[in-house]
Amino acid sequence: MRCGARGAAVRVRERGDEGRHGGLAGRGERLGGGRATGTVVEGGDERPRGRGVADLAQGLGGSLAHGDPASELPALAVTCGATIEVAGPAGKRRLPAESFFLSPLVTALETNEIILSVRFPPWPAGRKYGFREFSRRKGDFALAGAIAFFDIKDGRICPPRIGAFGVGDQPARLTDAEQALLGKDPNPDVFSRAAAIGAQSLEFRSDIHA
Repeated sequence: MRCGARGAAVRVRERGDEGRHGGLAGRGERLGGGRATGTVVEGGDERPRGRGVADLAQGLGGSLAHGDPASELPALAVTCGATIEVAGPAGKRRLPAESFFLSPLVTALETNEIILSVRFPPWPAGRKYGFREFSRRKGDFALAGAIAFFDIKDGRICPPRIGAFGVGDQPARLTDAEQALLGKDPNPDVFSRAAAIGAQSLEFRSDIHA
């Protein structure tokens, strides 16, 4: 990656253990191919972080570096258990997405670091998933949103992952709700109970727009 160069260069590779998305790649690139192997996508708008959040926010890496608690992509990274690879003068380091977002618009990224890539676990074929967000107008940042997915084994839910965004200082996993789904038969009653448990576990922040 040529930091500071303008333009787009996308490379896609398959990996058996994870999907890697280049930190400054455009939002349109898919994160998984619907198979057990991950998809590797690198490249995109190659402008450095110092030139402004607005430029970088066009891509996955920019959205993560911005750290808006109402943004969908940070919530996706946290819910999926992604790993964020960053680099600076001291070298490279990898951070779990769940510990990357510290508070609204504040991340673990140092001022002299950039995001190189985001690594997602594989997305198996047949996985069940859902996404819902609420906003006052179409296109606004969400007042609240949720992401959920799970696999089915022998007719039972395994392993569920549920995330919420727009309701707290950073995106969060709803582990109590996940436990309420684990090993259960997927049906509306089970989902309703898990949703209620998840809502009870949240610490909501005030929002003048709600």
